[in-house]
Amino acid sequence: MVSINGGYQTPISGTTTYKRGPSIYGKIGYDGNVSDKVRVRVTGSLYHNNNDGRSTLMAGDRTGSNYSFVMEPTGATTTANAFSGRLNGLNFSQQITAMQLNAFLKAGGFELFGTIENAKGRTIAEKIANFNKRSVNQFAIDGIYRVGAKENFFLGVRYNTVRWSNDCQQQQRSKN
Repeated sequence: MVSINGGYQTPISGTTTYKRGPSIYGKIGYDGNVSDKVRVRVTGSLYHNNNDGRSTLMAGDRTGSNYSFVMEPTGATTTANAFSGRLNGLNFSQQITAMQLNAFLKAGGFELFGTIENAKGRTIAEKIANFNKRSVNQFAIDGIYRVGAKENFFLGVRYNTVRWSNDCQQQQRSKN
């Protein structure tokens, strides 16, 4: 279970509290040298919990952002801008299914790394109201070219895009 504060559960209403279910996690991958100068690594992972009291998978960053204050005005503070540089607010706290595929290729001094990710989830209030799950998709690719006897000089580029739906429309229930 992905919980930062797993022992504390706030009542939903009255004495009813969040119910917890098991998390399912899986990962598979391959890493190997195709030749003396070519290495390939491909991994895929899945995380699912249909009934979590307070999942922090999409909001539990404890390492800080690599991009803190990059887009903040002069005078920004860690107090006023605590989540600077992070995509925060997806809040898939009750239900979440996340899948990710990563690929890495190193050929000589050239490295290419890519990520494709999809996650769907919702909060306890959205679950109780029978709202659709929201989704987020991420695509990222890094390219690096290393030079020097120890490949300790490099030039790199990165492209990263994240798109999400925040549409919590209530599902239509069919009566049979």
